[in-house]
Amino acid sequence: MKIIFLITFFSASFIGFTQGVSWTRFEDLKDSIAKEKKPIIVKVETPWCGYCKLMEAKIYSKKRFVKRVGKNYYFVKLNADSKETIYFRNKEYAYIRFSGGKGVHGLAKELAEVEGVLRYPTTVVLNSDFTQNKRIVGFLNNRDFRYWLQFSKE
Repeated sequence: MKIIFLITFFSASFIGFTQGVSWTRFEDLKDSIAKEKKPIIVKVETPWCGYCKLMEAKIYSKKRFVKRVGKNYYFVKLNADSKETIYFRNKEYAYIRFSGGKGVHGLAKELAEVEGVLRYPTTVVLNSDFTQNKRIVGFLNNRDFRYWLQFSKE
Protein backbone atom coordinates (compact mmCIF):
# COMPACT_ATOMS: atom_id res chain seq x y z
CA MET A 1 0.00 0.00 0.00
CA LYS A 2 2.85 2.39 0.84
CA ILE A 3 4.44 1.71 -2.54
CA ILE A 4 1.24 2.63 -4.40
CA PHE A 5 0.97 5.83 -2.36
CA LEU A 6 4.58 6.79 -3.09
CA ILE A 7 4.22 6.09 -6.82
CA THR A 8 1.02 8.15 -6.98
CA PHE A 9 2.58 11.00 -4.96
CA PHE A 10 5.75 11.22 -7.06
CA SER A 11 3.81 10.86 -10.33
CA ALA A 12 1.51 13.73 -9.36
CA SER A 13 4.49 15.83 -8.24
CA PHE A 14 6.36 15.16 -11.47
CA ILE A 15 3.34 16.11 -13.58
CA GLY A 16 2.98 19.36 -11.64
CA PHE A 17 6.60 20.32 -12.29
CA THR A 18 6.48 19.63 -16.02
CA GLN A 19 3.44 21.70 -16.92
CA GLY A 20 4.59 24.04 -19.62
CA VAL A 21 3.05 26.83 -21.61
CA SER A 22 -0.31 26.34 -23.23
CA TRP A 23 0.28 26.04 -26.98
CA THR A 24 -2.40 27.21 -29.41
CA ARG A 25 -2.86 27.04 -33.17
CA PHE A 26 -2.61 29.88 -35.69
CA GLU A 27 -6.24 29.31 -36.66
CA ASP A 28 -7.36 29.91 -33.05
CA LEU A 29 -5.43 33.14 -32.49
CA LYS A 30 -8.04 35.48 -33.93
CA ASP A 31 -10.65 34.31 -31.41
CA SER A 32 -8.15 34.40 -28.55
CA ILE A 33 -7.04 37.94 -29.42
CA ALA A 34 -10.69 39.04 -29.61
CA LYS A 35 -11.12 37.90 -25.99
CA GLU A 36 -7.82 39.27 -24.70
CA LYS A 37 -5.13 41.17 -26.59
CA LYS A 38 -1.66 39.79 -25.94
CA PRO A 39 1.46 39.43 -28.07
CA ILE A 40 2.21 36.04 -29.60
CA ILE A 41 5.38 34.01 -29.31
CA VAL A 42 5.92 31.78 -32.34
CA LYS A 43 8.47 29.01 -31.95
CA VAL A 44 9.63 27.99 -35.44
CA GLU A 45 11.13 24.52 -35.15
CA THR A 46 11.63 21.14 -36.79
CA PRO A 47 11.35 17.63 -35.33
CA TRP A 48 15.05 16.95 -36.00
CA CYS A 49 16.37 20.13 -34.33
CA GLY A 50 18.27 19.38 -31.12
CA TYR A 51 18.34 22.98 -29.92
CA CYS A 52 14.56 23.21 -30.48
CA LYS A 53 14.07 20.25 -28.15
CA LEU A 54 16.49 21.75 -25.64
CA MET A 55 14.59 25.04 -25.62
CA GLU A 56 11.37 23.13 -25.08
CA ALA A 57 12.87 21.33 -22.09
CA LYS A 58 14.75 24.29 -20.59
CA ILE A 59 12.21 27.08 -21.16
CA TYR A 60 8.72 26.31 -22.41
CA SER A 61 8.08 23.31 -20.17
CA LYS A 62 9.21 25.00 -16.97
CA LYS A 63 6.60 25.92 -14.39
CA ARG A 64 8.61 29.00 -13.37
CA PHE A 65 8.67 30.31 -16.95
CA VAL A 66 4.92 29.80 -17.25
CA LYS A 67 4.37 31.63 -13.97
CA ARG A 68 6.56 34.61 -14.95
CA VAL A 69 5.85 34.88 -18.68
CA GLY A 70 3.06 32.54 -19.73
CA LYS A 71 0.10 34.72 -18.80
CA ASN A 72 1.39 37.63 -20.90
CA TYR A 73 1.62 35.86 -24.27
CA TYR A 74 -0.06 33.39 -26.57
CA PHE A 75 2.26 30.59 -27.71
CA VAL A 76 2.29 28.88 -31.10
CA LYS A 77 4.61 26.16 -32.40
CA LEU A 78 5.31 26.14 -36.12
CA ASN A 79 6.89 23.00 -37.55
CA ALA A 80 8.87 24.21 -40.56
CA ASP A 81 8.69 20.69 -42.04
CA SER A 82 4.89 20.50 -41.76
CA LYS A 83 2.86 19.90 -44.90
CA GLU A 84 -0.31 21.17 -43.22
CA THR A 85 -1.95 24.23 -44.79
CA ILE A 86 -2.29 27.13 -42.35
CA TYR A 87 -4.67 30.05 -42.75
CA PHE A 88 -3.24 33.12 -41.05
CA ARG A 89 -3.42 36.90 -41.65
CA ASN A 90 -6.03 36.33 -44.38
CA LYS A 91 -3.60 34.22 -46.34
CA GLU A 92 -3.09 30.54 -47.03
CA TYR A 93 0.36 29.14 -46.25
CA ALA A 94 1.43 25.75 -47.55
CA TYR A 95 4.50 23.59 -47.79
CA ILE A 96 6.95 24.75 -50.46
CA ARG A 97 8.76 21.84 -52.11
CA PHE A 98 12.29 22.40 -53.40
CA SER A 99 14.16 20.27 -55.90
CA GLY A 100 15.40 17.05 -54.38
CA GLY A 101 12.19 16.51 -52.42
CA LYS A 102 13.01 18.76 -49.49
CA GLY A 103 11.09 21.89 -48.62
CA VAL A 104 9.81 24.25 -45.96
CA HIS A 105 6.48 25.54 -44.78
CA GLY A 106 5.63 28.90 -46.34
CA LEU A 107 4.74 30.55 -43.04
CA ALA A 108 8.02 29.40 -41.48
CA LYS A 109 9.84 30.90 -44.45
CA GLU A 110 7.98 34.19 -44.07
CA LEU A 111 8.46 34.50 -40.32
CA ALA A 112 11.91 33.01 -39.78
CA GLU A 113 13.98 33.52 -42.91
CA VAL A 114 16.90 35.91 -42.44
CA GLU A 115 18.87 36.89 -45.55
CA GLY A 116 17.59 33.83 -47.42
CA VAL A 117 18.52 31.36 -44.66
CA LEU A 118 16.31 29.50 -42.19
CA ARG A 119 17.82 28.45 -38.86
CA TYR A 120 16.19 26.65 -35.98
CA PRO A 121 14.95 27.40 -33.48
CA THR A 122 13.76 30.85 -34.44
CA THR A 123 11.54 32.70 -32.00
CA VAL A 124 9.26 35.40 -33.36
CA VAL A 125 7.16 37.82 -31.34
CA LEU A 126 4.05 39.08 -33.08
CA ASN A 127 1.94 41.97 -31.84
CA SER A 128 -1.75 41.32 -31.22
CA ASP A 129 -2.48 42.70 -34.72
CA PHE A 130 -0.20 39.90 -36.07
CA THR A 131 2.58 42.25 -37.21
CA GLN A 132 6.09 41.11 -36.45
CA ASN A 133 7.64 42.80 -33.43
CA LYS A 134 10.98 41.02 -33.24
CA ARG A 135 12.80 37.80 -34.04
CA ILE A 136 15.76 35.96 -32.62
CA VAL A 137 17.56 32.99 -34.12
CA GLY A 138 19.02 30.19 -32.03
CA PHE A 139 18.91 28.83 -28.52
CA LEU A 140 18.64 31.10 -25.49
CA ASN A 141 18.68 29.98 -21.87
CA ASN A 142 15.73 30.86 -19.64
CA ARG A 143 17.20 34.05 -18.16
CA ASP A 144 18.41 35.43 -21.50
CA PHE A 145 15.11 34.54 -23.14
CA ARG A 146 13.09 36.42 -20.50
CA TYR A 147 15.48 39.40 -20.81
CA TRP A 148 15.02 39.39 -24.60
CA LEU A 149 11.23 39.21 -24.20
CA GLN A 150 11.00 42.21 -21.91
CA PHE A 151 12.02 44.43 -24.82
CA SER A 152 9.27 43.11 -27.08
CA LYS A 153 6.20 44.34 -25.23
CA GLU A 154 3.52 46.08 -27.27
